[in-house]
Amino acid sequence: MDCESLKKRLEEAGCSESHYSIGTLGDDTFCLDKFGNEWWVFYTERGIVNDPEFRSESEAEACAYLWEKMQHIRHDHIVGLFHDLAETQEFSRVLHQLGMNNLIDHIPSPIVHPTLYRVFVFGQAIFEAQRHFPHLPVRQWPPESTG
Repeated sequence: MDCESLKKRLEEAGCSESHYSIGTLGDDTFCLDKFGNEWWVFYTERGIVNDPEFRSESEAEACAYLWEKMQHIRHDHIVGLFHDLAETQEFSRVLHQLGMNNLIDHIPSPIVHPTLYRVFVFGQAIFEAQRHFPHLPVRQWPPESTG
């Protein structure tokens, strides 16, 4: 596996790009990049590059390492943003009825005013959510009728 095939594989697995960066320095992500003759997998936090947790002269080995690492992380995808808790809960129920486990959290006032409720699905469920709701994140529930 090379970097391009790894990117495609991660995307197809529903991995969130907020968790990884390939060929560039991300922020607060696991990165895969080449330094000299070595491929490194390392974590960046607030712009600081941590010591590599994996090093190899083999691109394929480094890609396999990052692939395995990403399989042990929950990949959350925002599918709903609401200011009304009742709308949030109803949208969550609809997702459950469609077979998608989800999580609700919120950003409280005064950080965001009014409070913002977020709904997440995990991993490959993002593809099912996109199939049912082509314009993500959903911001109103139920949606306005176009009647």
